[in-house]
Amino acid sequence: FSISGENSQVVMIAISAAVAIILLTVVIYVLIGRFCGYNKSKHGADEKRLHFGNGH
Repeated sequence: FSISGENSQVVMIAISAAVAIILLTVVIYVLIGRFCGYNKSKHGADEKRLHFGNGH
């Protein structure tokens, strides 16, 4: 398996693209997870406040 200048460039581009896609996927997953978690916790707090207000 010999790598010429042109092939190594193509391989580097392919690896860079794969790494970029993986990083983007991870970042998007983390952002969506945090966003959903924030919404759920905020919603839960509002629900508790509403129940507390109705109870008294």
